Amino acid sequence: TIHAPSLARSLARTGSHDKRGAGAGEGRARVPNMPVLLTSCGVTSHPALEAELQRMLRASFPRRKTGEGVLVYVPTAKIGEGVSSAHCRAIGEQLAKKLGFAECAIAELSDKSFDVKSLPEASKAQAIYLDCGNTFFLQYHAKKSGIEEYIRELLKCKGVYVGASAGSIYAGQTVQVALWKGWDNPKVVPANFQAKILINL
Repeated sequence: TIHAPSLARSLARTGSHDKRGAGAGEGRARVPNMPVLLTSCGVTSHPALEAELQRMLRASFPRRKTGEGVLVYVPTAKIGEGVSSAHCRAIGEQLAKKLGFAECAIAELSDKSFDVKSLPEASKAQAIYLDCGNTFFLQYHAKKSGIEEYIRELLKCKGVYVGASAGSIYAGQTVQVALWKGWDNPKVVPANFQAKILINL
């Protein structure tokens, strides 16, 4: 299996490793309790998911009020499926408003002009939302852009990671699941990067 992207591994490195009691979990590395919400269709697809996100935000930021804070929105997977940048920006801004954020910072990782330094400091962003689309396109540009280090810093500052479909797969141990039933087309990324994904199928 190709263990990609590096986010899951880095989360494990960030936390402690311990031995648990006898049973199924014995001897396994324990990933710390981090504010990560992984969904299939996004948090707005069900009221319970929206409620869980609000609970996680309150737990991380007890003084937070509705209409405060910054949501970093990553639409790159959508771009990989042909959605326009303008439409993605509108989606991000509507999402931030619906979820009670004051501001939406768009992080379009495949844009040649994107610079991770243009984003709010990780300590000032309360959540990052990686939307659905082509997982391989997202992973490729996440690695090129330097957003992975930003995500690690955001999590260290108790910011919430939210994934929708591709954004959820990206946070896992392998993106090969995106090939199931031909979901995502890996040919949207360069051939040498495809080889890294497909070599151990």
